[in-house]
Amino acid sequence: MILEAIASYLQSKNVGKIGNDLFCYYMPPKIPRGYLIMTPNDGIHIDPELKGYYQDMFPFMIRAENVTKVNQLSTSVMAVLDVTDIDTKDVFFHYIRPISLPTIYPQNDGGSFEAGVVIEFSCYIK
Repeated sequence: MILEAIASYLQSKNVGKIGNDLFCYYMPPKIPRGYLIMTPNDGIHIDPELKGYYQDMFPFMIRAENVTKVNQLSTSVMAVLDVTDIDTKDVFFHYIRPISLPTIYPQNDGGSFEAGVVIEFSCYIK
């Protein structure tokens, strides 16, 4: 629900279209350019003392056909993801913000390049 709310927010800001070039959890390998919101490696942490409140980080991947484009897309989306007080249908985000510069990975077997940015968030589910 939380990651999907971030995807909806990104779509509302014209950063991709969900299911076309903006994905949660999995991006098909044949997509030449797109964005992937990944689950944190150990899941989103639960605070037993603050029911419904979540503060965590997740990897955000950007894929493009060359290093120049992947850098350009990374920089653009980092600006869109540096926000406070975002109210979505099911989740209220106190903040969403990048906490790392993009890590550029080598060209993959499909010929694309990918960059990863770590995003931090604080939110509660309505």
